[in-house]
Amino acid sequence: MTITSPIPPVRFRRRLTVTFVLIAALSGGVIAAVSFALVRADRYRSFHERAVSASALALSLAGAADRNDDAEITAVEIAIHLGSRQSFEVVAVSDEEAASSVASIDEEELPTEFDTSGEDPEFLHQEIEIDGRSYLVVRPQETVDGVALNVLFSASALETQMDRLASIML
Repeated sequence: MTITSPIPPVRFRRRLTVTFVLIAALSGGVIAAVSFALVRADRYRSFHERAVSASALALSLAGAADRNDDAEITAVEIAIHLGSRQSFEVVAVSDEEAASSVASIDEEELPTEFDTSGEDPEFLHQEIEIDGRSYLVVRPQETVDGVALNVLFSASALETQMDRLASIML
């Protein structure tokens, strides 16, 4: 039977210190990763909520545009009025015409089917990709003077914010 000598106290302390450092590093990494995932999911969800509420405001403003109550508003007028804002793009579609606040987005690129899940059943939404750029398209179920307003929010700004957040957290 062999008898092993006891571990010297200095060596034991060194092993204990290394163990504590490894556990602290592992715990910190797990906390950072979970925090990043939760914050990213929350920011993505809040982006969708802000997009829907901003489009609701834009659509209510479009209905109250400065015009005669007797005159019917055209798709071009709506696109010009709402296209002056920098946070979103507008594609207004009626039976006779279609107008876009930017030349790169056409009526044919809009989705034909929308997602109806969500808290506000009056608005339809769908994520699409046009020319390599992701958009969230929000549209009311009702038309304004026969014009369907499609409001497109760019998702690239959200991705930029998420990347910046990731670099801060990591």
